[in-house]
Amino acid sequence: MLTKEGKRWMKKQMEKKKHWALAFDEGGARYGIKTTNGAESMNNVFKGIRALPVAGIAMYSFAKCNSYFVDRWGKAKLAFDNGARFGAPMAAHLRNEEKLSVMQIGDAYGPDGNLYCVRTAHGSGPGGERFGDRGLNHKSSKYMSPYYDKENTLKI
Repeated sequence: MLTKEGKRWMKKQMEKKKHWALAFDEGGARYGIKTTNGAESMNNVFKGIRALPVAGIAMYSFAKCNSYFVDRWGKAKLAFDNGARFGAPMAAHLRNEEKLSVMQIGDAYGPDGNLYCVRTAHGSGPGGERFGDRGLNHKSSKYMSPYYDKENTLKI
């Protein structure tokens, strides 16, 4: 039997059930993963070890995750040692953006270089206006979170 305080506490917890209830889904998804896809993924991960005790399954999944992260860390360190600051997808995106910006001319205003006027090769924008913005430097830590740098990834 629950007391009145216990019932009140339980009702309050039910409002937050998505934080604690493992079987609670909204729209067929939990944490942005479709529930059926998540279950199928776990079935593929644990294929062949379902008969093991829980401790064995936990050790197996830890070993698989550990080998994955050791492999990824080695690849990241090798790329960083070869001078890559960003991962391959980000480097490809930045190369593409640099190609698109060939027809733009940036003039720095002021000694600190944080204020620019960007002009197209024609001298103005399509409506005749000039464009300007402050300090858009993709290598600046001000605009790029340091978490995305490989040098910080390697400090694990």
